[in-house]
Amino acid sequence: AKLLFCGLRPHVRESLERHGADLNRACFKTADAALEAAEDALLKRATAGQPTQRPPDSFDELRPLENAARPLEEILGEYLEDEKRDLAAAAGDLGKYFSRHSISQGDALFAHGDEAKTIYVVHAGTVDLKQAGKRIARVKRGGVLGELCFLLRHRQSLDAAAATHVDLWSLTRDSYDAMRRDQPVLHGLIQTALLKSMALQVSEGLSIGNWG
Repeated sequence: AKLLFCGLRPHVRESLERHGADLNRACFKTADAALEAAEDALLKRATAGQPTQRPPDSFDELRPLENAARPLEEILGEYLEDEKRDLAAAAGDLGKYFSRHSISQGDALFAHGDEAKTIYVVHAGTVDLKQAGKRIARVKRGGVLGELCFLLRHRQSLDAAAATHVDLWSLTRDSYDAMRRDQPVLHGLIQTALLKSMALQVSEGLSIGNWG
């Protein structure tokens, strides 16, 4: 176990160091900085021993989703209630619109000011969301990214980068519009899931005081 400290007064730090405490890597100016260091350490431990090879292009499309429609259906179904059966009936068409991708740790998914032309669903891994260089959230398996600015047709308001190797599905605007035209029932289900995702994010933000 390791203790982390934040906001230590000079005389307290001096006293701890006199008693043999090594605070070079354990003392932080703020609680947020200490929590971020702890999360980073946990992520590093969790990913230790995993393959680190980088794909030729970290944002290459790996394969269509025909063989992975079931996991995506389950993730999207978590945002639906009475509509789960309707989603299950239409799940075979998900692969026509969603594409599977992978990005390596440290790679950017999008940046503040980018055109919001894609929605992302995280299948595995963790993505950091930052505002003005400060991390404000971490999105893990089942989380949705970019949907708010996408639906509002705004530019991205945050930076998003992979905290670990990340597998995800993407839905481009062209595919979204094609789904609305060709599969209106499926489009309505996806839209409901996206709206529920946004509502949950707002609710969680209010509960921890990040809004207002």
